[in-house]
Amino acid sequence: MNTTVFKLSPNAISEIWRKTKFLGSLIEFGTLGAGQALRSRILNEEFQDGSRLTHEYSKKAMKELDFSYQLRLPEGIAMEDLNGSLLCPNHLSYWDVLVISALIEGTFVSSTDIEKTPFLGDLARMGGSLFIERNDRSRVDQDISQLEQALKDQRRVVLFLEGTSTNGSEVLRFKSPLLAAAQKTSSRVFPVTINYHKINESPFGLQNCDLIAWYGEMSFAPHLLKFLTAVKTVDVEVIVGQPIKILPSDDLKSKAEHIREQVVSKFIGHRKIDE
Repeated sequence: MNTTVFKLSPNAISEIWRKTKFLGSLIEFGTLGAGQALRSRILNEEFQDGSRLTHEYSKKAMKELDFSYQLRLPEGIAMEDLNGSLLCPNHLSYWDVLVISALIEGTFVSSTDIEKTPFLGDLARMGGSLFIERNDRSRVDQDISQLEQALKDQRRVVLFLEGTSTNGSEVLRFKSPLLAAAQKTSSRVFPVTINYHKINESPFGLQNCDLIAWYGEMSFAPHLLKFLTAVKTVDVEVIVGQPIKILPSDDLKSKAEHIREQVVSKFIGHRKIDE
């Protein structure tokens, strides 16, 4: 009888251990968040904003998954200057949330579709996300009020104005209605550009973008599993642009396009293998 012996190299063992630690941290984050939510219900307390918890565990995840990530702020702008502001990035994936959260302690605005997604919605709720109904125009005023209050509370509100994610080849048109929250509270808006430079040391492009980008009809679980089994390193950069004010007399559609233009001005998109 032949016996097959499987041998793992030290690198393979290290990779398995790294991904196992990430999954362990994910479970730990979920457990802590669920415990906080349960405590709030039992004691009838207001659920505490989970942005600090998300920030700490996102940094931990970036280290365990070997993400090389960096933040570039405009000259003269410090982290505390982002308080009470709206941050508007381009959007490729749920990984954007972890990357930004590892760099900036903020409150993310997500759709009710994400809220209903098993596991992902639970994590978003535990992280203190604000949920909006993008397809129900009758709820716009209610959604704007949510954002207004968060800005008044001096939270850093992260809002993906594309309203969906892409494969990273372009930045879609920015939707304008929710900018009314910044207009009504005289809050500054910061354009934010996310550039994934490399995956597994290869330039980010059409040949490998789906390892990171989560868009269209992709299912969450298979996408995450593929990432965990195929991706070893990621190089990503988040660039915050100069702040933009929205005056009471400003047209929101024009402002949305201006914000998008600032994002696009620093956007790299797909690269060819030989770049």
